[in-house]
Amino acid sequence: PASEHALRAAYAAHGSEVYRFALRQLGDDGAAQDVVQEVFLRAWRAADSFDPTVASLRVWLFAIARNAVVDEVRRRGVR
Repeated sequence: PASEHALRAAYAAHGSEVYRFALRQLGDDGAAQDVVQEVFLRAWRAADSFDPTVASLRVWLFAIARNAVVDEVRRRGVR
């Protein structure tokens, strides 16, 4: 699994950009913050699947973010 240091570095580099993306998609600050947490949690859990020869860290994180936003929209629709 990813080291805590690597995760912190990824968050420092891309967290605010992922947040802005989620906020644009969802229009809700709290939901956007939840998505950012979920993205980095999923990244931590799936770190072994990250392949820098396939995509950059940013591209990989945004793929996770797109899925997390879709999940959040679905979750809201169920409520």
